[in-house]
Amino acid sequence: MNLHLRPWSTWRKSSFSGAGQSECVEVAPWGEVRDSKNPDSSFTIPTTSWRYFTVVLKSQ
Repeated sequence: MNLHLRPWSTWRKSSFSGAGQSECVEVAPWGEVRDSKNPDSSFTIPTTSWRYFTVVLKSQ
């Protein structure tokens, strides 16, 4: 089963994706990323890399 089809998944839209914009990036808590215009296509970032990425972003 694809991760993005999990019923308990919660996708969050990037804070840089404003209302009415056509370029929206969404992320799931486990590090999966997708384009909101193409929700059937996504990629997963390894857990360690995702954690590092979010720590760096939060420190900015």
